[in-house]
Amino acid sequence: MDFKSRPRNDRVDTYGLWSLDQTVAWVITWLGFTKDYSAMTKNEVTRLGKKRIHLAMTKNEMLNLLEEHTSQQNLDLNSFSRLCWAIGSISGSMMKEQEIVLLVSVIERLLSCLSCTNYKHHKAVIIINFMYVVGQYPRLLSGQWKFLKVIVNKLLEFMREIHPKIRDMACITILKIVRECKEDFVIVQDGEKKPFVSELLSQLPNLIEGFESHQNYTIFESFGHMIQAEYNLQKKDEYLKILMRLLDQQWCDDESILLLKDENTIRKLVNMFQGIRSVASSLGTGIIYRTLLMPQGVLCIYRYKDAVMYDVHKALLFFFSCTLEWKIETLDNYHEHCLNFFVLIRAIVTHCLDALVVANFQLGTRKKYCESGLTVLLEMLKQFQISEFRNKFYKKYLLSILELIFGVLTDSLHKPGFKLHVMVLHHLFCLAVGLFIAEPLWHVSNCPYRSSNEIFVRKYVTELITPFCVKVNSTANDDVNALFSSTHTADSFMRSVRNFLRQSDEFSEYDRDLFPELEEHDAAEREETRRLIRGIYNRTMKD
Repeated sequence: MDFKSRPRNDRVDTYGLWSLDQTVAWVITWLGFTKDYSAMTKNEVTRLGKKRIHLAMTKNEMLNLLEEHTSQQNLDLNSFSRLCWAIGSISGSMMKEQEIVLLVSVIERLLSCLSCTNYKHHKAVIIINFMYVVGQYPRLLSGQWKFLKVIVNKLLEFMREIHPKIRDMACITILKIVRECKEDFVIVQDGEKKPFVSELLSQLPNLIEGFESHQNYTIFESFGHMIQAEYNLQKKDEYLKILMRLLDQQWCDDESILLLKDENTIRKLVNMFQGIRSVASSLGTGIIYRTLLMPQGVLCIYRYKDAVMYDVHKALLFFFSCTLEWKIETLDNYHEHCLNFFVLIRAIVTHCLDALVVANFQLGTRKKYCESGLTVLLEMLKQFQISEFRNKFYKKYLLSILELIFGVLTDSLHKPGFKLHVMVLHHLFCLAVGLFIAEPLWHVSNCPYRSSNEIFVRKYVTELITPFCVKVNSTANDDVNALFSSTHTADSFMRSVRNFLRQSDEFSEYDRDLFPELEEHDAAEREETRRLIRGIYNRTMKD
């Protein structure tokens, strides 16, 4: 009987190559077989499969290598970590029963190696690799109660490690497992007296003692998933009360506004609200009932919003300009600070727009900064559109923003954030076309005869882009008319911007990296058009 005529399951068992596909190539490469798998012919692949990469042989090869590593007195940490990565990388390539056998064997060897190791650094590496492998196979633990309990108890043990990175990874691994196996935590398993979630909740206060804030949030989110899987509403409420009690204990019933001047109290409040948010993100609508039972003092916090609103202006005066100057000088050294700076501005734009001190934003070429800054700018423009200060704001800054956006769009060295740049530009054009701006954007004393903001912006944009319209068949007026006539949809406007950039001298006509979404959409439309023309479509045709 040849290969193709055999039953599929029989084929998978005999020729593991066909089920592992490219993942086997990665594993084989990491295990030291450097043959170029992708360049081989089908016959060569088949011969190699018969000799070396049967599914069973691949699994046995990895287990044998793991046994060799764990039995050595001096563990080669680098090679050991590569092997564990290879084991985790083939998750999902085998049938569930085969993966369970592999995972159990690997976990047994790792735990055995961990118990025999006395070096702290070696233990840390083994623990990290243990958690990585487990995190790659969370779906296998569902329905395997005893194995699941062993894994979870080990992770709880690892959470007590002093090393913060081990704690972080243990919390994340628990979350991965709970997402896949949450039902197993809320039912009474064979040989157990109560659901596992009840036992874990009783251990929670001692467990999170000494945890950092972000670790607490991950644990709270994990418990939210467990509670969400409970169908009994009475039990669900009991579990939620126990979980939220830890957060409620951080609240003081003092409703004095002086409370907000205590730095430690503010920190506790932030942790409490972040914890509630983590639970809500996993629990869903079940958190609504619980919020009604929160201490009244917590809800009174919202009364203080108006009291502190105008102090935001004072706070910005002290740190905004100096922080902006420092950020520009140290852009490449403090990435996290720069990103959080944009997060702060975004929060002020969203919640304290009236108190915002508008400053000149400097442009950067790092992708994350561009995306964060442009997102904040777009939200700020939308917020000012419904603000009573919109006329003053747009009169002062709309033309400046237009000039900056066109300057970046026509800079061939600045490609990150093109889509967001076009979204900002589209919003500004829509403002000019519509009746959102009641006052003229120009200085009436200098240009008293402009009839509308749209005509003025058309003239201004024409002057901006004239230096880039160098081709004979294109003029600035044509490009501006195309841009203004396509403001009805974002896609059509993006196409007009793309056409303008391709016709300019700054970009190649074949530069397809500017708008990959449009390129894919156009390619799909061309493909569909070919299909509709009977007798012309050829599957081998390429653009």
